[in-house]
Amino acid sequence: MSKSCIYRPGLDLSDKQYVFVTIQTLSRDANLAALAPDLFDYMLIDEVHKAGAATYQKVIDHFKPDFLLGMTATPERTDGFNIYELFDYNVAYEIRLQEALDEDMLCPFMYYGVKDIELDGQLLDETSDFSQLVADNRVNHLIEKVTYYGVSGQTVKGLIFCSRKDEAHELSHKLNERGYRTQALTGEDSQEVRQDVVARLEAGDLDYILTVDIFNEGIDIPSVNQVIMLRNTEASIIFIQQLGRGLRKHDSKEFVTIIDFIGNYKNNYLIPIALYGARSMNKDEYRRKLVNRQQLSGMTTINFEAVAREQIFSSIKQTKLSSMKNLKEAYIEMRNRKGRVPRLMDFLLEDSLDPIIFFEGSLKHYGQVIDKFEEDVDFPSSKELDQFLQFICEELLPGKRPHEIWLMKRLVEGQGDLDKEA
Repeated sequence: MSKSCIYRPGLDLSDKQYVFVTIQTLSRDANLAALAPDLFDYMLIDEVHKAGAATYQKVIDHFKPDFLLGMTATPERTDGFNIYELFDYNVAYEIRLQEALDEDMLCPFMYYGVKDIELDGQLLDETSDFSQLVADNRVNHLIEKVTYYGVSGQTVKGLIFCSRKDEAHELSHKLNERGYRTQALTGEDSQEVRQDVVARLEAGDLDYILTVDIFNEGIDIPSVNQVIMLRNTEASIIFIQQLGRGLRKHDSKEFVTIIDFIGNYKNNYLIPIALYGARSMNKDEYRRKLVNRQQLSGMTTINFEAVAREQIFSSIKQTKLSSMKNLKEAYIEMRNRKGRVPRLMDFLLEDSLDPIIFFEGSLKHYGQVIDKFEEDVDFPSSKELDQFLQFICEELLPGKRPHEIWLMKRLVEGQGDLDKEA
């Protein structure tokens, strides 16, 4: 008899060691009432970044396991819920994209940032209307690029992420007219329809599935060997989620091809943040990473066409990366991670915001940062203290003359005499 099962109401679990269940089923009042709070010794919650939702909270509040483990690829949240607090700030293991590639846990990818189509001398942007998104010239441009960059494997099995539902449906129609086998899927399609279309792609009966965002998470298609991005990068988390649809290893492919059609989008600066895991908001760092062809790990490479690269440079130049919104998000995320008021050094050690970025605007020292973003903490202030902290943040933090910092450290620690050490 199997020791595992998929839960359904009324099922006898007395001889089962491993029980699998969806949050939708488990969160129903009748199902929770039928299960004792101490029934499970060990609970593992996948996609735990959703734990702030009422359904997840009902389940977590009901059960009292000996050990609770959460798994997520996107712990950084934008809804204000603190995932780290839920687990008493215990991070058992953390691995980012670069490390996972180094450890051969993911399929290598070849990323190509290419220029989207120009219509009337202008690249597509956020204001482009429907007729421009599905113009024949754009469809032909799409076919030209996906053919040129190709796939690993005998046949293409691809996902195309579009900016809107009607675009996905119309592009699917036009690709089918040109001999491709494609199907558009949106949130309006039932789970049964989605599963059927995915099965057809895996079986080789479809070349592409076109969608908007229903495949960002919760979908597993290991044989996907090409991912095409035809939309603006709205958030680095979404970018990685969509790129990740092709990163499952599979015998039919050596690598996955990622083709990102880059238009004149304001959010293009998010592309290097997502690809390189670079959260520093340091414009010089992003420019350096974009200059040359990059090899992340093994076969994984990042390449940009010249015009596409210039679009990203332009976005970086025009965007205020040190905006109060970005500073607050970085600060709150670090506070959530640490469970306390973060130290300036925490941002450096955690490869987060470059500490210097805090002081490119109106904030002059870290005490003002704490005052700005903490509701229950009053940082002491005086004219002399403010001047001293501002001196440290402006003169010492950039580290342009590190010997001065070393000398000051020796003096503070009483290890040297000013006349002798100077």
